[in-house]
Amino acid sequence: MDALWGVAAKLPTRGLGASNNLTFTIILNAIRTVTWQKDKDLPDEGWEEESLRRQRAVMQGRRMWEEIIPRWRAGDIWIDEELVCAMGRLLLLGSTQRDFDDVLSLAQQVMAIPRQRKQMPDPDEFSGVDRQAAISQKGTHFEESNRHNSIQDDAIALKSSEEL
Repeated sequence: MDALWGVAAKLPTRGLGASNNLTFTIILNAIRTVTWQKDKDLPDEGWEEESLRRQRAVMQGRRMWEEIIPRWRAGDIWIDEELVCAMGRLLLLGSTQRDFDDVLSLAQQVMAIPRQRKQMPDPDEFSGVDRQAAISQKGTHFEESNRHNSIQDDAIALKSSEEL
């Protein structure tokens, strides 16, 4: 990977010889392949280490994607299906629900495929008090739902005992 990063760093950002969709596809696939290979080579490694390595790989891909999108919008590069799929497969290496949800966002962003599922809220969107309020409100709803279910269960139990 170090050799690949070394070559990629020397490529111009514009003009002849600049990195294009194939260059980025190769790099994203290499990140994913190296990560998978290390998973196979180190079977005794703990879950935390494997998860951390996968998250690092996903973050490398995200940083690269942040470079790709402005160039695509400026018309400097073309995003094709192979590039989108390479990024999507890399996101699937992640261990968070947000990584998986971002695969749908990726398809919507560059391929105009509408999401069939609402986008997950960003966990960093809430700050201190707001987050606590959202949690307590959710807790209240849960408690009310449980109370309602408990009343229904009591009514069913009462009806069953009356039938005996």
